[in-house]
Amino acid sequence: MDTEKLLNYLNKTTLNDTYHRIIVTLFENLYKIDTLKIEKLAELCYVSPSTMTRFLQTFGFKNYSSMKNEFQMMTQQSTQILFHMYKTEQYLLKENPQKYLENYSQQISKVICQSAKYIDIQAIDQLLEDIHQHKKIYLYGYSFGKNLALTMQDNFLHLGKLCICTDTYEIQEKTIETITSQDLVIVISVYGNFIAQNQQLIQMLEQKHTKLVLLTQNKSIPAIPLFDKVITFSQENSLECGPYAMIFGVEYLIRRYHALYALSL
Repeated sequence: MDTEKLLNYLNKTTLNDTYHRIIVTLFENLYKIDTLKIEKLAELCYVSPSTMTRFLQTFGFKNYSSMKNEFQMMTQQSTQILFHMYKTEQYLLKENPQKYLENYSQQISKVICQSAKYIDIQAIDQLLEDIHQHKKIYLYGYSFGKNLALTMQDNFLHLGKLCICTDTYEIQEKTIETITSQDLVIVISVYGNFIAQNQQLIQMLEQKHTKLVLLTQNKSIPAIPLFDKVITFSQENSLECGPYAMIFGVEYLIRRYHALYALSL
């Protein structure tokens, strides 16, 4: 389920807003939704069933059953999917947290050291030249990838380069309508989930003949051939430490841009 749209709305409104109150009630009853009829949920939210129906339509749910199914799928996600942890590490974290911390820190250190040797400096310099030359740059990402995109947007702005960081899927889709072949689109995806879940979006971008770049730490993403350029920050896909390779790579990318193009600003 795409919780981002719900959370974005939640973070931009207050309890005085009806839909805000509904979202709060939904998340507070996350593990009970499957047993609640729409009338009962509406009662808990202090709204009418018709208001609940309008809420569902506003946030893209086909109907109440569809929403319940998506919430159920969300609550049944495995720990491996949520925290990118193998079962052995889950057990260690429960039984010996100190040992887990030591192991985890060692894994992070190893991944970063490997990334430092693996990162293709020439490929990044070519990307930075593209960023410097393009007037319009769009950043696409979800969850952790979106956070990295926002970091890039903020830092590049201070370095004299404006990037557009699209928000929800709906805005991303609308933005594509205005993108041309003269623009640069950078997709940021740690594991490739953003691409897998938004294949239609990627295909729409490809049809625009815009320059399409992927930043990732997983070089085994099936959709890689759709991109004009792929920058990988890790030699192999790291389930637990992939985000750290991405942070390291993106930070290097920003600092390198500063060194090449912004020191004279």
